[in-house]
Amino acid sequence: MTKPHDRSHDRPHATAPDPERRPGSAGASRTPGGLGGPFEAPHLTIRGVSKSFGRVAALVDASLDVRPGEIVALLGPSGCGKTTLLNIVAGFEHPDAGDVVLRGRPITDVPPNRRDIGLVFQHYALFPHLTVRANIGYGLRARRLPADTVATRVGEMVALLKLTGLEDRYFQHSGIRSLEFT
Repeated sequence: MTKPHDRSHDRPHATAPDPERRPGSAGASRTPGGLGGPFEAPHLTIRGVSKSFGRVAALVDASLDVRPGEIVALLGPSGCGKTTLLNIVAGFEHPDAGDVVLRGRPITDVPPNRRDIGLVFQHYALFPHLTVRANIGYGLRARRLPADTVATRVGEMVALLKLTGLEDRYFQHSGIRSLEFT
C-alpha cells in the first residue's frame, strides 16, 4: 500500500511554534494602534485543519488565530494549500479534520451562504457592465444594506484601494494588463 504524498514540508505555516506563547495565540504581529491586543478573543480561529484531495495532502494540521483589526497574509509556493485553507474558511470545501470558528461560533458545518465571509479569488470576477463603484458595492447591495451604508463603505474601499477618481469607470480586461479601467 502506498502512502499519500505528504507535502507538509511545502505548507505555509501561519504560526511558528513558540513554547512561551499562551495557548491559542496566533503569533502574528499585531496591527498598529492597539487593535487586536494579545488578550483579545480571536475573530477567526482555524484549529488543526487538514484536507486531502485523493492521495495529495493539501493541508496538514493548519492552525491560526486572527484577532479583530489584524491583517494576515498567507504566503507560500504555488500548490501549498493557501487557497484550500481560504476555501475551507469560506465553506466551499469541508476539512477532513479540524475546526473553523468565527466570532466564537463553530462554522465548520455551516453552509457558505450563512458564514458572513467574503472571498475574492485570484482571477478577477468583476462585472464588466458595472462601474468600479458598482462592483465594489455589489455584495453590500445584495445583502440589502441601506443605501447610505453602502455609499459610505464603498467610499472607504475606494480610498483604501487608491481608486479615487476611477469610481465611475468600467472594468475592461486587456491582453496588455490583466485589468484596466476604461
